[in-house]
Amino acid sequence: MRKIAIYCRQSIDKKDSLSIETQEEFCRNFINTKPNKSPVEVYFDKGYSGKNTLRPDFQRMHEDVCNNKIEKIVVYKLDRISRNLNDFCNMYEEFKQYKVEFCSVNESFDTTTAMGRGMLKIAMVFAEMERENIQLRVRDNYYQRIKTDGRWAGGPAPYGFENGRTKDKKPTLHTYEAEMEIVRFCFQQYAYAPNTSLRQLANQLIDKGYRSRRKNGGWDNVTLARMLQNPVYAVADERLQKFYEIRKVKFLNDTKWDGTTSCHIVGKKVGNVNIRKYTDLSEQSVYLTNFEGMIDSKTFIMVQERLAQNEQIKRSNAPSALQELAGLIKCKSCGYAVKSYSKSTNGRPYLSCYGRL
Repeated sequence: MRKIAIYCRQSIDKKDSLSIETQEEFCRNFINTKPNKSPVEVYFDKGYSGKNTLRPDFQRMHEDVCNNKIEKIVVYKLDRISRNLNDFCNMYEEFKQYKVEFCSVNESFDTTTAMGRGMLKIAMVFAEMERENIQLRVRDNYYQRIKTDGRWAGGPAPYGFENGRTKDKKPTLHTYEAEMEIVRFCFQQYAYAPNTSLRQLANQLIDKGYRSRRKNGGWDNVTLARMLQNPVYAVADERLQKFYEIRKVKFLNDTKWDGTTSCHIVGKKVGNVNIRKYTDLSEQSVYLTNFEGMIDSKTFIMVQERLAQNEQIKRSNAPSALQELAGLIKCKSCGYAVKSYSKSTNGRPYLSCYGRL
């Protein structure tokens, strides 16, 4: 015998949100309004957003649908099962394929008619719009808080710092001197020893017995690059402000940078592989923190320029028709290293510069 599934979801536990238990109670009352002998099973996901279907019990329910174990799915409200129109339309087509009836306690739709199916999709459009509005409100509130008091934006403390609180209980970072000593060494070496590569620097740290926060305590290029790019270490003065102005980063604070704090970059990560991760910051925002910087801005900027230059050389060193000139060909307009590769049908090299984007 196929069963009736009750699906409940609660993203966060707060006063004005309907609890899993209350949703289940409404759904059971709805089921009991019509006589039936089918067994009822409850699937619930607590602490999961409706923006996608990556939820443990939803996946378990989906598997039962595909195994023809479910005859009906009951939810308290449409947005409990999904806030994404595309996801819902796909799952609804699957429901029809496996002859699974779908019911919402809060909304009444007759999905056997074209009008009912149309109204169902319209409701999902508004659910998706509400999800996007919630995301905007959360983001705006988040940006307002960090730019007002410079609090640490959240997450684990970077290497050399510990999570802490200010005197007025705002999130901040405190210096962990044992690690900060290693951070200073890394910035000094990479900035003022021009022949030191990230790989060589990693080997030096290993030789000195310095440990990273990785499980094995090791160091590699990626770990070092992430640390050296992070502006929370830098003194936020006018020189650093100018550096970020040139890179078109968005400033959350209107005040001048006086060097009394560090700064932190938040926002969308660059996803285009053709845009250098060290130089393009136009989709991100920077704000002044509530804790001091540890690395002077001149040293920090020198490190950023070396990282950017090495990235250009790395790209231009990829095998190409002009491999012997790798790293030597420069763009007249922007000064970046030019990548060359064979693209035309006659085999002649094609030159490309992503620095102009």
